[in-house]
Amino acid sequence: MKCSIPLLAIFVAGTIAMPAATTPKCNVGEEYTDCGTACPLTCAQPEPRPCTLQCVPGCFCKRGLIRNQGFASVPISAELNEDLAPACINVWLAYMGEKLLKAS
Repeated sequence: MKCSIPLLAIFVAGTIAMPAATTPKCNVGEEYTDCGTACPLTCAQPEPRPCTLQCVPGCFCKRGLIRNQGFASVPISAELNEDLAPACINVWLAYMGEKLLKAS
């Protein structure tokens, strides 16, 4: 019995000293996930591309949002292009211009 009391005290002290894991706070329009993509869609990369299959923990844009040049999550604009956000218009115009030049 004498041996079990010190062990219990060590266990209790160890659990009190260890802080509980907390989920990181994300910006507006983002959510935290333990297993996000290493290649999220952005204004500069509005289309899916080959990517490694790995889990990347962090804050990612919620569904329907895309990361702009300032790293903010902004709404996708269906009027311009389903893969594009309004904050990405200049990048989108350059991207579409390149696609048209390559096609001709």
